[in-house]
Amino acid sequence: MGENMKIFKSINVGDKAELTHKITKRDIEKFIDLSGDNNKLHISKNPIVHGMLVASFISTVIGTKLPGNGTLWLSQDIEFLLPVRMGDVITVKVEVTGKYNNIQVLKLSTDIFNQFNKRVIRGIAKVKILALEEII
Repeated sequence: MGENMKIFKSINVGDKAELTHKITKRDIEKFIDLSGDNNKLHISKNPIVHGMLVASFISTVIGTKLPGNGTLWLSQDIEFLLPVRMGDVITVKVEVTGKYNNIQVLKLSTDIFNQFNKRVIRGIAKVKILALEEII
């Protein structure tokens, strides 16, 4: 049995992982440098954080925690519900909500909350764990 199959079989519906991060001015500046999106909303006195910067932390959880190394993101549905501001503390919560054994795909809820436990992003992802030889 390949390593990816072992990892896939060890994951169950209901498994969860999360990450907490405080959004800093430097995060916003680095994202502007990388993306080129310098919309005034993101550089004002009280900037609204780029939605995709906030959502990018979903990738961190998927790629490092659940399922983790070797995970290929197949799709992501996302809704931006509330703005995030510099200084907000976000918590990304990922939960396995479906497991498709025949194609080795996991369905994940991908939600992000602010420090007031208000959902700022809601989403659904589908991911697959690649075999080591597919990664290299």
